[in-house]
Amino acid sequence: MLTKEAGWLETELARLPSTELDPLLCIGSGTAHSREVLQPWINERVYRPLAERGVRTIHHEYVEGPGVDIAGDLADPDLGERLRATGATSVLCCNVLEHLEDRSAAVALLDSLLAPGAHLILSVPRRFPYHPDPIDTMYRPSVAELAAEFPGLELERAEEVECGTLLSYLRRSGSLKTSIVNGLKVALGRKGGEEKPVADTDERPPGAGALGYLFRQTAVTCAILRRPAD
Repeated sequence: MLTKEAGWLETELARLPSTELDPLLCIGSGTAHSREVLQPWINERVYRPLAERGVRTIHHEYVEGPGVDIAGDLADPDLGERLRATGATSVLCCNVLEHLEDRSAAVALLDSLLAPGAHLILSVPRRFPYHPDPIDTMYRPSVAELAAEFPGLELERAEEVECGTLLSYLRRSGSLKTSIVNGLKVALGRKGGEEKPVADTDERPPGAGALGYLFRQTAVTCAILRRPAD
């Protein structure tokens, strides 16, 4: 998660009543170490303000680890049952959908977790280089494209948030530097230094050249959707 992305989430989550967030199920939120040490702005701007409001967070990740409450593959039906059993009021899912081979299954799962009146808070890269974790399908949706994945939900607020250049982050975070450098190595190993093509469309995302992101603005599509109340 990029710092300006975290700032957008902090602002928009603050607009929502605590009763509409508690408890909040956080899909693919990483370990406590990743949230608090490697990218401390995630905890400082997203999770700490929620905790100060009394909002409980339930952290999911693909694998078990410190600070992970529920582990498992989003394509596993058994995981879906366990996530629903948490009784979560709303769902937060950041920087996950671009890393899934079967995005449609995850979209269906996220949709199934929302009761009437519940919110789904999403972020997905819009302009960002190839970064496998362990894969990257190069899904880079606009606001309209992301909202279209959830036709049963109402779009409440959304923005393509400009998040600065990768060079600014290379200077700031050693952990992010390692991640970006590894991603650039993979990308540049492809023909012509180009990124992996988008999985489900022939269109390339805006500003797709990997090295260009050292100086070009990155951006993240952020959205808050809501299940209409009965």
